[in-house]
Amino acid sequence: MSSSSSNPKRPIVFGEALVDVFREGDVAGGAPFNVARHLAALGLDPLFITRLGNDARGAALRAELERFGMDTAGLQTDAVYGTGVVAVNEQVPGVHSFRIENDRAWDHIDCAAAMQALDNQAGNAGLLYYGTLAQRSAPSRATIEALQAALPGLGWCDLNWRAGHVEAADAMRMVHAAAHAKVNEQELAMALGWAGLPSIVSAQVPTIDSDHPAIAAWLSQGSIATLIVTYGAAGYAAFDRAGTCIAAGSGLAVAQMVDTVGSGDAFTAIVLTGSLCGWPLDLTLSRANAFAAALCSVRGAAPESLAFYARWRQEWDLG
Repeated sequence: MSSSSSNPKRPIVFGEALVDVFREGDVAGGAPFNVARHLAALGLDPLFITRLGNDARGAALRAELERFGMDTAGLQTDAVYGTGVVAVNEQVPGVHSFRIENDRAWDHIDCAAAMQALDNQAGNAGLLYYGTLAQRSAPSRATIEALQAALPGLGWCDLNWRAGHVEAADAMRMVHAAAHAKVNEQELAMALGWAGLPSIVSAQVPTIDSDHPAIAAWLSQGSIATLIVTYGAAGYAAFDRAGTCIAAGSGLAVAQMVDTVGSGDAFTAIVLTGSLCGWPLDLTLSRANAFAAALCSVRGAAPESLAFYARWRQEWDLG
């Protein structure tokens, strides 16, 4: 995790931008879009590669990109497929179920257009962030594979598993191709199980310097050098390739809890910020923890007011 803090290179963010449809109306979402918006608001100037439909929801998401001052060079518009939609059902207050619509614009991210947007960066890419949901279709899967090949060693993968959309083998191929990965504790247990390794779920944050042979065996199957695991409100940990816990911390109390929507994406955005700015890993994770906790005090995955970010930019000297 190294770069110049005075002149960090740009993050390349790939994947779905969509609308979560609540009873009260549409809300912009999609893990990559959430991450990209945070990075933009913190001054990291992401190149976000996605595809929207030529429809009203696509126009609304484009306006959201522009609200955050994001570069639209990686934004594609599809004349056939509609903008991504997730139907949200809240049967009990605070408890949601989701239905992710199939075959949407972000399933058809064009490889040639994406590579042209990347080529225009003239070697200024500092990392490539992606999840696994956008790997559910062949066109978008081919595009992320081309981006991986063009940016070797720069991959950051958030498993962000959504059952019924991506085959386990495809998800694991994407994760293992990355240099760094992030999962939550349940996804870690699931991935270990896929690999035929012990997959006991633990909500307890491990201690620093503890060894975890199952994690070491899993990481040996791919290129991951650093694995970050979040444990919900309990905290976080990071592991090196040998399965040793190299950093850990406890969760923070949230003074005024509103919801946890997008808190994992907020955590990821600060991990990427730290990577680009050359922060030490323990400092990066501590800052990610604080930022994610703060986001739980506002509604949704991104704040309505960009003033939310002023404190963090000042505290972290992000300009």
